Amino acid sequence: MRAYIKQLAVSAGILAMVGSACYALGYGFYQQQPLRDSDYFTMYVGPSTHCNTVNYYQQKGDQKKVEVLLRYAEDNAMEYLMKRFGKDKGMDIVGACEMQRHEALVSACMNSPEDQVEMLVLEHNKPQVKEKGLI
Repeated sequence: MRAYIKQLAVSAGILAMVGSACYALGYGFYQQQPLRDSDYFTMYVGPSTHCNTVNYYQQKGDQKKVEVLLRYAEDNAMEYLMKRFGKDKGMDIVGACEMQRHEALVSACMNSPEDQVEMLVLEHNKPQVKEKGLI
């Protein structure tokens, strides 16, 4: 009889511990807000091209290298959008984005050398995509 009571007490204690952990996790998830499309648009994750690199080659006068870096950054940003939003909506968003605006990207890199070029591409295109109602 004593073993039965001990087993019952241990199982009740474990149940209380698991229940409180599940309650805490559930409460934490309940408080979270789902991300909107505009949040997903600006949360770039992927290969990065830093503005410091672009500025270095711009100051050296190696325009071909700057063009390659900016094209690479644009491709990375558009690939991120395709992965994040899926095939159909991603294609619509990529179609709404302006490409080959390298002068604007170079000047933005000069102003903020610590940023990623991919983020600047996304920030540059965000107003056009919002205007079309895609995010």
